[in-house]
Amino acid sequence: MSAGIPVLTNLIEIEDIPAKNGLEYLHFESAEDYINAINKLSNDITLQNELSKNSRMFIINNFNYLNESYI
Repeated sequence: MSAGIPVLTNLIEIEDIPAKNGLEYLHFESAEDYINAINKLSNDITLQNELSKNSRMFIINNFNYLNESYI
């Protein structure tokens, strides 16, 4: 997320990270969900760009040691 690369993840991997599905990452639980998410992402450049931008900003705003809320 910090690199601005779209993330596809399940509940275990995103646990305790208050990111929003569809805005900052794409959620999947089953292999079929994962395949559908990959297909959705690979066919939608706008979604790729939005997830990239949103996930990067999410990390900067929530997990940046220079941010006062990090302390």
